[in-house]
Amino acid sequence: MQQLQTSEYDRLKAHYADVKRRIELAGRKPKPAAEQAKVYYVREYAPAPKPEWKRKPTKFNEHVNAWQAWVIKQSQPRKQFVIDRCVVYGYTYQEIIGTSRKRPLVLARQIIQWELKRAYPDVSLPEIGRMFGGKDHSTITSSLAKINRLIEEGELIFRE
Repeated sequence: MQQLQTSEYDRLKAHYADVKRRIELAGRKPKPAAEQAKVYYVREYAPAPKPEWKRKPTKFNEHVNAWQAWVIKQSQPRKQFVIDRCVVYGYTYQEIIGTSRKRPLVLARQIIQWELKRAYPDVSLPEIGRMFGGKDHSTITSSLAKINRLIEEGELIFRE
């Protein structure tokens, strides 16, 4: 192989670089000068409001609950009595008629059963059991006996 002189080598290197550049640009059209000079403006927006850290709980169905309570009050005074007593003891109706065996909840349930029997003496024990989630009449009997015993021992005091 024959050695190329430096000037000829530089000329060929420049020629191949030019060919390579033309091949790369073969399919592209150069952008007009006007498009390259476009200026885009960014609109500034106000900063987002800071979140409220103490928000009140939203009750979307409060009006539905009020209407259902009104319907119950009109049609079933005994059930409404139980619901009112649930509010007094700080439990929901679903918790009271549920199957939870937590001691404070069970005591509140038994007291409400006793108060219901005292307010409506004509209500049968099986009917009270059905009102409290399908419980047996013997469960209601033992609840009434327990509350009567607690009252006699002085552990429960009711204001008239």
